[in-house]
Amino acid sequence: MTFPTVNDSSTYETLSYLTTHPITMPSTINSGELLVCFMTTSTSAGTGPALAGWTEVVGEYGTVGISDCYVFAKVASGSEGATESFVMDNGCRMAAITLAITSWEGTLSGVEFSADNTATDAAPDTLTLTPSWGSDDTLWVSQVSLRRGRTVSVYPYADNNTYISSGTSNGNPAMFLGSDEIAAATEDPSAATISASTDWWGITMAVQPAAGGAPTLSLPTEASITSTTVTVGCTSDDATGTLYYYISTSGTAPSASDLKDGTSSVKFGNTASVTAGLNTFAVTGLTAETTYYTYFIQNDGASDSNILESGSWATVGTTITGPATIVEGTADTADGTGLTVINALTIQINDDSYSIEQTMGTQTETTIAFTPESGVNDCVAGTPAAGVPLEPTITAAGITAYQLEIKVEE
Repeated sequence: MTFPTVNDSSTYETLSYLTTHPITMPSTINSGELLVCFMTTSTSAGTGPALAGWTEVVGEYGTVGISDCYVFAKVASGSEGATESFVMDNGCRMAAITLAITSWEGTLSGVEFSADNTATDAAPDTLTLTPSWGSDDTLWVSQVSLRRGRTVSVYPYADNNTYISSGTSNGNPAMFLGSDEIAAATEDPSAATISASTDWWGITMAVQPAAGGAPTLSLPTEASITSTTVTVGCTSDDATGTLYYYISTSGTAPSASDLKDGTSSVKFGNTASVTAGLNTFAVTGLTAETTYYTYFIQNDGASDSNILESGSWATVGTTITGPATIVEGTADTADGTGLTVINALTIQINDDSYSIEQTMGTQTETTIAFTPESGVNDCVAGTPAAGVPLEPTITAAGITAYQLEIKVEE
């Protein structure tokens, strides 16, 4: 997803007591951009500035040590002039900074502000803000108005540091701001450092990214594959919304709706705890020696990502090792006297559920006992560890040789 970006900015200041302030606009303004104008005055402007097409989104009147502070915003038409003339009830001095912001949500509901903070010291600090849209690629702005001009040695953010002052005496309004692009649900800007204590007022602003900025998925992975389990994953560039996975035996990708619902899948699932980076899912209950395909999609609450396909991968099968002939001789009695065990049968298995079928030729009534697992009537079922030798004991007479055919089933 693309962060909102400060495309251009401008400053304005005057020591004249004006009722109409021709505030300088950014030199480059494109239609649809967000225009935000931060203002502070030296004396009360009465009911505040006004200009058709602009909305007062923050108004603080009679701030301690500072007369009035405002924030005005609008969606740019692209036909704004070099200045925009804001009309006041009363004549006042002013300092103002205007930002032109691109790649944003597109309506003023995509701009939110913290509570204001005010104090008298040399470390202005705007407050924490948690915007309503949650974790996203947000543009954060920390703006501070000052009673008089001061040198700013440390800004709250590293980007777009802007300072404007009408003078260093009392009643000479000044302000500064900084911004940063951070994917977070909550942000608390760092405190600034100014050259000397003065009265200040500050606020934090968040700008939501464009709704059309869909997430992008890449780099599908499969790891820790066994006969019935796998860990699948993919990389997202967006830590918002819900990420879905869908496992199928078909190499044809499902539709977005079927992927989310799991329609015709072998396995499917999702997580709302998406990270910007690798996201993984542990999957169980697959079938051994089967070819699968994995598909992913993410929805950020406004739009779907690409459908990401993994390509084919396969679960492993079961390996059986050991000689077929395991006894020889002639059993003369029911306890197997006369037979000699010449080999121990080892079953190497990648899953813990299986059965052993015995092929006996004409000896269909023979009962075989295995150690450590045993069974009756041609079937032994159990869960021995991989590689455990199974040693047969013949308990029926008349056998001259014994053959085992091993079949492993899920």
